[in-house]
Amino acid sequence: WLVFDLNGTLTSTSKERHSGNFKIRPNLSALKRLQDSGLFRLALWSSAKRYTIEGILPDVEDISGVKFERILHRDHTLPAGGDNGLQENPAEFDTVKPLQAYFGDLSRVIIIDDTRKSYLGEESNLVNVPTWDGHDEDDNVLVQLADALINTFSRNRHTDVRRLTTGLELKASSRPVHRRPAMAL
Repeated sequence: WLVFDLNGTLTSTSKERHSGNFKIRPNLSALKRLQDSGLFRLALWSSAKRYTIEGILPDVEDISGVKFERILHRDHTLPAGGDNGLQENPAEFDTVKPLQAYFGDLSRVIIIDDTRKSYLGEESNLVNVPTWDGHDEDDNVLVQLADALINTFSRNRHTDVRRLTTGLELKASSRPVHRRPAMAL
């Protein structure tokens, strides 16, 4: 399974979201390559409320060209604080996404998210990607991620995914570096 977060990962995190105006991350169509590869099943999991996801989901699926097999929302999360004690000093609305409860065998599940704090105890399943705030229209993280995932798992189909997520994180978050030519002395 590839489980994608919504806010900050596939859509913007800008203040516009409070008015219901999400922006879709550039190159969302890279998800179609992942689905078409036959290597992955795709799911969506957001800490947002169900009605928020239902409002943006048709656009995400239309632009990406994929149909998510499983969609989870705030009702499928645990509160981060209180009696759970899952996070130190959590914000009032912070949540934790318990992967094993909904996906079973964690050796076959990768979560793609822009925040680390939602997966306490399951961090080895996380590929952390840079947050997208809706402004960088040249963002290519999803293309790099799709390339890295397909390349890695076409060669390592039966490997525990937790052994590979750190390398994927480095590939997905690195942007091309443009170096200036060296000056002659």
